[in-house]
This record gives sequence, structure tokens and C-alpha cells, in this order.
Amino acid sequence: MVAEPACDSPQTRELARRACFDCHSNEIDRRWYTNVAPLLWFIQNEVDEGREELNFLEWYRPQEGDEAATVRDRSMPPPLYQWTRSRLTDVEMEALAAGLAATLGEEGRAGGEDNEDDD
Repeated sequence: MVAEPACDSPQTRELARRACFDCHSNEIDRRWYTNVAPLLWFIQNEVDEGREELNFLEWYRPQEGDEAATVRDRSMPPPLYQWTRSRLTDVEMEALAAGLAATLGEEGRAGGEDNEDDD
């Protein structure tokens, strides 16, 4: 089953896809170096932890965290990932944080608690 939050705009979804989906969804764009041990083990552990906390494609289950705040304070995406993969500009990071707050509510909280339909 795939269930995404209804983003406030296509831009928010695209920015989230670029900056978040590799660790926080079931869509991973693996690069060649992510298949080389021991880097493979480290990355898979990070992805597993990221998905457990938040998965944009499993919105039917309760989610953890305050996504807008973690983007605003630059703890997400992690600096190494930001440097190597997502490369969002400061303007894009602010747009992502604002979009997540608009999509997920004033607190920027992930959904799932109010969704009782687990079909």
C-alpha cells in the first residue's frame, strides 16, 4: 500500500522527493558507491532508521518527528547527504520547510494519527 501526504504544492513534493525520499520513503536512488561494503551497511542502517521515523509513502501509519523544524534547523537532510546528493539552495530549503509546515500542519508534524483507514 502506498499513501502519501497531500502536499500543499507540487514544489513541496518535488523538494521533499529530492531532499528526503532516499531515506524517508520506499523510493531509493542508489548510487554505485552505496553498494560497496562497509559503506553499504552504514547507508542501509541510516535508511532503515530514517524510514522507521518517517516514510512519506507509508502515510497510513503513525509517523514521528517535526519535519519542518528539522529542515529549518538544518538537521535534515544531514550535512553529508546535503553536500553529496540533495544540494538544495537556501531558498529551496526554506520553501521545503514552509511547504512541510503547510502540508503537515502548524507544527510540521507527520500525519497518520488521525488516519484510521488501514485498508
